[in-house]
Amino acid sequence: MAKRLGAETVQVNSNSQLIVNQIKDQYSLKDPRMMKYYDKVWELIKEIGTVEVEWVGRERNAHADALASLATACAPSLN
Repeated sequence: MAKRLGAETVQVNSNSQLIVNQIKDQYSLKDPRMMKYYDKVWELIKEIGTVEVEWVGRERNAHADALASLATACAPSLN
């Protein structure tokens, strides 16, 4: 998707410190279900090229929450 849009770098912000550290290989994965998600994420990262992953604390998360609420209000199938 990012390549089709002409993106060379994608910035991913997450409020889950656990997920961010797992993607950055700073935390190990033990749950087989989470390993499947991890594999899928890396499949997408390789397809995109450059992906920057950053943890966003609650104090910086209000804008993302508002955008997510707006998106799900406009397209309920995104839930």
